[in-house]
Amino acid sequence: MTKTLFRNRHSLLRIALVLLFSTVAYGASGQVIEGLLSRPKISIFGTFTDIKPDLSYYGDYAVWGMTGGGFIQSRHVVGVEVRGSITRWGGLEHQETALGGPRAALHVGYLSPYICILGGAGSAWWWNNPVHSDQPRPKLDYDIGPEWSGVGGIDIHVNHHIAIRAGEYSYSKIYVTGRTLTPISASVGIVYRLY
Repeated sequence: MTKTLFRNRHSLLRIALVLLFSTVAYGASGQVIEGLLSRPKISIFGTFTDIKPDLSYYGDYAVWGMTGGGFIQSRHVVGVEVRGSITRWGGLEHQETALGGPRAALHVGYLSPYICILGGAGSAWWWNNPVHSDQPRPKLDYDIGPEWSGVGGIDIHVNHHIAIRAGEYSYSKIYVTGRTLTPISASVGIVYRLY
């Protein structure tokens, strides 16, 4: 009789474990499906941008301008971003860009740190020959070429729709005729979530 009671309890324990795991698995798959099917967040942003047109050349001056764009962010980490910038004030070696690519963001309370790897095109003006005593007067060259950029930053959410872009840093490479420019930039601004 003790053996039969032990088998019955053991069978009940197995059944309880199977029911528990099936309930947990069903709930987890429901969350994954809900996360995949839920509407992504669509936001637009505008920032003040300060850029050093070529990191490897020390004779150029930083220029400033604006960056604007938007992104689609899933409820999880993955998203897509597009952006464009115009930086042509404060110096002669200015640059403009149009970029897009994948984005990853975390959501920790009111903070959203993010990174992007973007590709596209950039137009740039640069000094052809820096000032040296044995060379003719320097001149500006201009070209449009492919560009890639690595971007990282952090947004601080004020409410459901508005976030402050507290800081953003980027490193880029623009491939123009005869040289590769390596601009770095820093930005601050506002993000507005459409829905």
